[in-house]
Amino acid sequence: MTDQMQGLRNDLAYMKALAREGRHAPLVGGAILVLAGCVWGVASLVMYLTFKGLLPGGGTTANLTWGAAAIIFAVGLFVMKGRAQSVPGAHAINNRALSAVWKGCGIGIFALIVGIALVAYRLHSDAPLWLIAPSILMVYGVAWTVASAMSEVKWLKFMGPACFIGCAILSAMATLPEMFLAYAGGLFLLAALPGCLLMRAEPSDLV
Repeated sequence: MTDQMQGLRNDLAYMKALAREGRHAPLVGGAILVLAGCVWGVASLVMYLTFKGLLPGGGTTANLTWGAAAIIFAVGLFVMKGRAQSVPGAHAINNRALSAVWKGCGIGIFALIVGIALVAYRLHSDAPLWLIAPSILMVYGVAWTVASAMSEVKWLKFMGPACFIGCAILSAMATLPEMFLAYAGGLFLLAALPGCLLMRAEPSDLV
């Protein structure tokens, strides 16, 4: 009975959100973007400090950093996905479509990293690994472009182009330690910050 009542409250909140926002329900899932931006942004900062010799360990530190970031992100994603599904409007068509887009992008990023790592292994060179960060921003740009098309939030239209510009900038900085610093900044500005803005717009105050 409690679950049924909560479902009714969520449905009512969703209809109120539709009336307030128009034909689009408010976008949800901002917390996941905050998680991604912060976890991978901090990992990138650690990489920068490692490459600059400000942290010990070299390659060992780098491997541990990415491994720890992956575990933290996976656990956080598992927890936050459940929360995102309980927000009013989460099952609206635009949110379901965007969820599928981000899910596809996430799987695509994983496949991309594995593919680039295999190329690096076959070539016995670390050079291809420098493509990972620019490629991830490119994928983010695709997702933000879709989000902009499916939402009436005006500032979203700038996110896709910003990611594509960031992709080009990171590519030009390949092999430089400063690329990790720029990548961290890009993650904070293009994932964590917009995630915070989306969280503020979620209709949680209606339940």
